[in-house]
Amino acid sequence: VKPEFEHEMMLMFVRNELSAVATIQLLAVIFSLASMFWATKTEAILWLALVIGAKVILLELCRRYVATPRSEINLKVWRRRLLLAETINGVVWAGFALVGLGATDPSSHVFIFASLIVVLAIRMTFASTVLPILYVGTIPMTVAVVFRLLLLGHPFYWAMASMALGVHVYF
Repeated sequence: VKPEFEHEMMLMFVRNELSAVATIQLLAVIFSLASMFWATKTEAILWLALVIGAKVILLELCRRYVATPRSEINLKVWRRRLLLAETINGVVWAGFALVGLGATDPSSHVFIFASLIVVLAIRMTFASTVLPILYVGTIPMTVAVVFRLLLLGHPFYWAMASMALGVHVYF
């Protein structure tokens, strides 16, 4: 890939991230509040704090990328930085599948599944220009949701786990 093209693709990712600062944070707040129906407040708040912290790191890197003159950008270094930040972001979002892990309320499992689909769609929209960033941000979430659903040991949840994998592959 030509460096100019790679720079433009990473710039599109960075601009997408910066354009939706409030939206993603609001979504995390909604998920955290909803999880309080089946999980402890401590778990929900801890997860939310981690999501906000991971997002702040990613956004700060995005701001620095945009502010850095093109001539001073080392694409290899910046790709590594953004990949690492998105990996952290993806792992923290995956932690949502662990919030209230012992819950027996079926609605919690369905909500987590639906949340995965929403987050996958958003991440796909933002990160599709840089596929490695897309993968490190979405695979942890999918694996965590599939793991949670398979742990339930019921064919209905196995089907949902299969759908979660299918949705990830589709997106």
